[in-house]
Amino acid sequence: MKVVKKQNAHPKTPILCLNTTKDSTMFASGGMDGKVIIWELGSSEYNYILEKFYEYYINPQNIDRDPAENCIQSVCIGSKYILTGTKSGDIYELIRPHENEIKQFTRGNNSLVKLRSICHDQEIVKSIQFNGTSDNLYSITESGLLCVWQFKKQKEYIQNISIYIKISFNEEILAVALDPNEQKNAQIEIYKLDPSTTKIYEQFKVVNTLSTSLEFIDFSTDNFFLLYKDNFEDVEIIDFKNQDFKKITKDQVEFEMEWCTDGIKVSSNIKGVYTYYSDENKILKIQRLGDKQIAVTDEMGSIRIYNYPCDSSGNGYFNLYTDHLNYINQCVMSPDKNYLVTSSQKDRCILIWKVLNNGEQEEDSQMQNQKESVLNNNNIQNN
Repeated sequence: MKVVKKQNAHPKTPILCLNTTKDSTMFASGGMDGKVIIWELGSSEYNYILEKFYEYYINPQNIDRDPAENCIQSVCIGSKYILTGTKSGDIYELIRPHENEIKQFTRGNNSLVKLRSICHDQEIVKSIQFNGTSDNLYSITESGLLCVWQFKKQKEYIQNISIYIKISFNEEILAVALDPNEQKNAQIEIYKLDPSTTKIYEQFKVVNTLSTSLEFIDFSTDNFFLLYKDNFEDVEIIDFKNQDFKKITKDQVEFEMEWCTDGIKVSSNIKGVYTYYSDENKILKIQRLGDKQIAVTDEMGSIRIYNYPCDSSGNGYFNLYTDHLNYINQCVMSPDKNYLVTSSQKDRCILIWKVLNNGEQEEDSQMQNQKESVLNNNNIQNN
C-alpha cells in the first residue's frame, strides 16, 4: 500500500473519525480539537487534490481552550445534515454544505450547529430501578443526576440529588440520602405518597445517621425494610413496620431477603452459584427472573443464568452472556417480569433485555435473553 497524499488536517491533535458518502467526493474528519472539517477529494493527471472547504467548531460553552469533553468521536454525512458525536455523549446536527455553492474555505457559524441529544458520557450509573407498571426506568448517576428513561425514547432530566434516591417496590415511599454538612452528619429523608394525588410525595420523617457519607440505599421487595451503607461499608437497616423506624442489624433479616436493586444476598437456594466464582471474579448482583431462574453478574462482565433453586452441586447453570465490558454493578428485573436491565460501571452502558420464557418449547428449563435496546451513556451507537 502506497501513501499518495499527506495533509495536515487537525494541527497537533489526533483525528478520531472519518466519514464519506458514495455519491460525493466530499468527506468529513473529526478531531480531539472539537472540530469537524469537510474536505473535497479530487485528482489531476499527476496527483490527488485534497481541499478543505468547510469547518465547524463544537464549542457550546464558547471558551478559549479546547474542552476535552467536546472531542469528536464519530461523524456521519447525510443528504442534508451531518451528525457528530462528542466524548461528552452529546450528538450535534450540522447543516451540510453544498459543494457546488462553496467557492472558498468557510468557517460555519453557531447557527449551523444544533444540539440533538444529550447523553452524558461522564455519568457513571450507580442505581437503576423500574416503576411499578414497567413503563419507565429510573437511573441515578455517580454525580447525582436522576433520569427517567422511556423505552425507545430519549431520557429527560428531572432534578439533581446529592447522593442517592430510591423508591420502594410499591412506589409508596421515597428515600433520599443527603450529603453531610458542618452541622450534621449524612441523613435520609423519608417521603410518603399523598394518596389523594398519587403523584406528590410529602416529607414524613428524617432519619439521622452516624455516617459522614452514605454510599448506597435500597428497599426490600416486601416494602418493609430500607438498607443503607456508608463510605466505610458499614450496613444498617431501617424497619418500616416499627413506627419509630427502629434500626436493626442486617443479620436479623438478610437471610432469604430480596432487595429491589441488590437482589438476593444470602439464601439457601443459591448455594450452587458460588462454585463458579472466586476472588479473581466476584459476584456483584444476583437477581431472580421469575420463579425458576436467577441472573448473576460478576466483575468480569458476564451475566450467567441459573435454575432456581440452584443446589450445591452447581448443576443449575445453563447460559452465559458477555455483552458488557466488565464489572456489571446493576441488575434489575421489571415488576412485570418482562425486562432485565443491567449496567456496567466500566463501559457506562445500560442494556435492556427482553426476557423470553420458553416453557412451551422443547426444553422447559431453558430461557433466552434478547437484547432489545441500548441506552448508552457514551455516544449513542447502533442507531
